[in-house]
Amino acid sequence: MKIHNRLLLFLLVSIAVYAFALQALRGGTERIGATLLDMELQDLAAHLNQIIDLERAPMEKGIFDNTFWDDMVTFVRQPRVQWAKENIENGFPNFGLHFVWVYDPALSLVYSMPGTAGDPDAARLAPAQLRAALDGGWFRHFYGRDAGQALVEYFTAPIQPSADEERRTTPQGFLVGGRRLDRPYLDRLTSITSDDVDLQPWPQAGAPPNRADPAAGTIEATDTSRIFRFVDDIVVRIRPEAEGARIDVRSKSREGKGDLGANAARIRRLRDAL
Repeated sequence: MKIHNRLLLFLLVSIAVYAFALQALRGGTERIGATLLDMELQDLAAHLNQIIDLERAPMEKGIFDNTFWDDMVTFVRQPRVQWAKENIENGFPNFGLHFVWVYDPALSLVYSMPGTAGDPDAARLAPAQLRAALDGGWFRHFYGRDAGQALVEYFTAPIQPSADEERRTTPQGFLVGGRRLDRPYLDRLTSITSDDVDLQPWPQAGAPPNRADPAAGTIEATDTSRIFRFVDDIVVRIRPEAEGARIDVRSKSREGKGDLGANAARIRRLRDAL
């Protein structure tokens, strides 16, 4: 092979190697950037969860402290309106609760506190729902929807004598507290975090994987990975503003604890496309 042909072949191979290395470096840089963005989003989510836990703590403590109490045991057996007014209606809202229900050991309703954020009957759990919740433990914390489809946060605790500080004796009744996750609650989180906090609808089971709701200004979609068939849920919310519109995007994996930056990269691609 002539020298100039060898030089030409060497030059072509060098260019190919350089191009491959450049592409690999670019891909590595994008993966690193996506991973860093994903880590930042995870830190923000963890910070928000800590704030929510701290904000919820007074309700959990108030319910715990006021359910191993001889007077509450007596109230379950002999309900008195004046006692309820002085000790429940004047006390529990200070913990941040909108609703309080007291049940006897058979889960028959003994008392319902007049709601500070709507009709307590609309937010009260159905007997089957309450029984199913307590089957998972006496102290429960979970979410549900009231008759108007508003989101409600629920807390349950057994009613036991004052001497039972370890909370092991047979319950003499149950107390259920609730608060509606309304606009003031979200505004309070927004003020604490200095970020916009809102509730986003989660795709319902059996619902079409991709759908748009022009009235609500939302787009819901799913993305499935090619090999392992992992599913990511995407929700886009569009809100008009004085100058244009505000677009919020959420992308979350249904399974696993990490996504190697896939969701963050998807949000970034959508941002760049806009």
